[in-house]
Amino acid sequence: MKKVLVLLVVCSLLLQPAAHAGNLFIKLARGVADVAVSPQELAKGIMRTTEERGPLVGFSFGTVKGLCNMLGRMAVGVYEIATFPVPIPADYGPVWNDPEGANF
Repeated sequence: MKKVLVLLVVCSLLLQPAAHAGNLFIKLARGVADVAVSPQELAKGIMRTTEERGPLVGFSFGTVKGLCNMLGRMAVGVYEIATFPVPIPADYGPVWNDPEGANF
């Protein structure tokens, strides 16, 4: 009886990650997507800053802003790829909260 109980406990511990498999692979896909589309942040920073403040500020400050956002999104993507089996943040939620709703 003890062997059966130990076997059930071990099986439940091994199968627990499978319960979150959908979220697990969504986190992995989100990380890959963040790395893949991170260069868009550079263009987006230039474009948005140009629209708000004009071309001179857009091409100077917008480039710096876009580069920082690009590196940030890339770092978050690498983090999510590296930690996709771990449910951090809670329930495999996104790390990068894009105010425009571009999260998966």
